[in-house]
Amino acid sequence: RLGNNWSLTTKITIAFLVASLLPLIFISAYQLIAGSVLLEDMANEELHLSSFGTAGRIDQLFEDNKVAALQLSSDPTVINILTNPDDTQAKAEAEARFQDLLESNPYYEFVYLMDVEGLTLVSRQLEGLPSVEGRNFKDREYFLRAREGFQHIDALVGRVSQELGFYFTAPVY
Repeated sequence: RLGNNWSLTTKITIAFLVASLLPLIFISAYQLIAGSVLLEDMANEELHLSSFGTAGRIDQLFEDNKVAALQLSSDPTVINILTNPDDTQAKAEAEARFQDLLESNPYYEFVYLMDVEGLTLVSRQLEGLPSVEGRNFKDREYFLRAREGFQHIDALVGRVSQELGFYFTAPVY
């Protein structure tokens, strides 16, 4: 019976203190909950904006690579090596062109050209990666779609690199 020995002044002081602090506790709890909800909404909005921006950059990257594949498919150097596969000068020019293309884009690991049978005639790759020259990819979807006359993007694990990658192809006419 702790409260029976307290003076009237102490009891009134405690009553006023509880009466003044209790609403503050409820208001603080409400503001904490409302602030947490607002913060979560702001974080979700920021995540949405960030993902929208990232998706736009990825879409632009894909479009740029599709254009690069299309431009390369009509490059005179590419056409020359396909029409003269045994010409060493044509092969050297194609290798130089592919090396320039490889060095122009930090996302490229391989740039190669296949004949109508899927045999890789020319290959350039980042230093340390194995060449795919002389390899046949006639069963790959990206080759089959290009052979049918369509541009194609494929996401798959490479046979040589053993890494997931995107393969951009375009038919050569």
